Amino acid sequence: MIDFSLFLRYDRKRGKLFWKLRNISWFKTSRSWKIWNTKYAGKEAGTVHSHGYWSFSLLGKVYKRSRVVWYFENGCLPEKFIDHIDGKILDDRYKNLRHVSHQENMKNKKIPSQNTSGVMGVRWKSQMNKWNAFISPNNRQIHLGYFDKKEEAIKARKEAETRYGFHKNHGRK
Repeated sequence: MIDFSLFLRYDRKRGKLFWKLRNISWFKTSRSWKIWNTKYAGKEAGTVHSHGYWSFSLLGKVYKRSRVVWYFENGCLPEKFIDHIDGKILDDRYKNLRHVSHQENMKNKKIPSQNTSGVMGVRWKSQMNKWNAFISPNNRQIHLGYFDKKEEAIKARKEAETRYGFHKNHGRK
């Protein structure tokens, strides 16, 4: 396993990683050593990629910063998923991270952009002229009922979130 502390300095307070100076023995020429250290040493490691997470490349492999922060705090890379508790995927402070299964990670999702009701798991069913509430723990959709009032559907959904152990931030905007 790679020892990230050889390459990176961890700023615990901000949840950020910075490149360390590299030894000349790691380079083929003194010129390439000077160029690398001038360009990167002391600078924040990585960038935000298209998937929205802060990540960087080291020894030919791409790492998410959140997973490496976990490494610095626990001495090993996480085996499962890293969930950002508050949903802010660029906030990699350790207190905002939790090690969870895929199922648990899915119980702390933001509301999808195509949602029209404003509430996760609540939709208008025009053919029935009613509000429909549903929940999907462990990738299995459970019908919670049809309701005349939107508030009743929201109540049923919120009760189901508690019953099935969804995170309090699930469905955030």
